[in-house]
Amino acid sequence: MPFSALNELLVPVLHLRERLPAAQAAALGGALALAGAPPAAHARLAIGAALLGILAVAAEDAPVLCVVDDMQWLDDPSREALRFAARRLGAEGVAMLGAQRTPLSEASAGIPELELDALGDDAALELLSATRAEQIPDPVLRQVVATAAGNPMALMEIPELLPREVLEGRVPPSRRSPATSSPRTRSASPSSWPGA
Repeated sequence: MPFSALNELLVPVLHLRERLPAAQAAALGGALALAGAPPAAHARLAIGAALLGILAVAAEDAPVLCVVDDMQWLDDPSREALRFAARRLGAEGVAMLGAQRTPLSEASAGIPELELDALGDDAALELLSATRAEQIPDPVLRQVVATAAGNPMALMEIPELLPREVLEGRVPPSRRSPATSSPRTRSASPSSWPGA
């Protein structure tokens, strides 16, 4: 739905809408179905300006960090408003951080980009050791690292899916790395490991 991501993002600060200029407040209210008619295509700039404005108003009380994950799944109007605001951040006391799997499009020109690589094996083992209360036998750890292929989310999720006997080392891990259909992990699943 248009502007659904923007609506979710702004829930904590929507009460500040009344402090925006009237045109921006009306555009934002229409976009989020709070008041008035849905915005026309030419009102998109006003919505982007309203997003920047409401974040700046929120930052008058304390600095604001706006974090958006999985931007590749956002509706286009929300993504467009976020791009508009991100390009115009200045001294408002607002920082924006967005993450997405695909490279930024040409429409995102002017927004700094940092491409993250997969974790190396040593860093993956360190992450697993730091986040697991129970000790996992080394062969199982190494199979989890190989299966996750450097994806931090997969490193966290795979041990949760393994049967207790595999985690405790009573059943050896499989050497296979079966593929998963999960769009979130983009890694392999332990579903065909022994006992899974």
